[in-house]
This record gives sequence, structure tokens and C-alpha cells, in this order.
Amino acid sequence: DGFATTASVVQTQIESGVPYATWSAEAVAYVRRLPNRRGTVVSHPVGLPFGKALRLDYSKLAGRRLVATVQYVVVSDGQETIVTLTTLPALKQRYEGLFEASLRTLRPT
Repeated sequence: DGFATTASVVQTQIESGVPYATWSAEAVAYVRRLPNRRGTVVSHPVGLPFGKALRLDYSKLAGRRLVATVQYVVVSDGQETIVTLTTLPALKQRYEGLFEASLRTLRPT
């Protein structure tokens, strides 16, 4: 349908020692404020090999098209890792298993 499903990984340095409850609440609030977000933001904790992650599921506009976004955010030793899958809503379930399997191979740098 003219849209390429993408997965991306972004790592940034952040303040060390910030508890999960604090940074996860900030991440959810940030996503809720996105001007192109549509609908609800669903979030919950997930265990990954490199730490406790926050999973975010939401939809947003990419141009004039609605896309599904799944993000995992992990904070470990002053490093924030954000892994994002963006696809068409009809393809989300199809790619989700592959995306989650890929996540389990990542390790902090």
C-alpha cells in the first residue's frame, strides 16, 4: 500500500539512577502530547534480556496515513534505548512476533 514497515533503534545518554516509575511516566506523557498521535496510548512493563522495558502501543498520522507504532523503552546505566516498529494497522499483528524476537537479541552498548 505504498508504506514501508520500519524498525529503528535510538540510544541516548540520560541521567543515571532515575527510577522506572519516573522515566516511564515521562515517556507515556511525551507520547500522549505528540501532535500527530491519534487514539489511546497503551503502556505496560515488559522484561527484556537487557532490562525492564516500557512497551507503548499507539497510532499516529504519517502524512495523511494512519500507522501503528509499537515502542519499547529501556533505561540502563544512564543509557536510554528506544526500539520502534512502525507499520500499517492491518500489518501490526503480522510483524509483531518478528519484532519481539528481534528485540530479544539486543544488548546495551
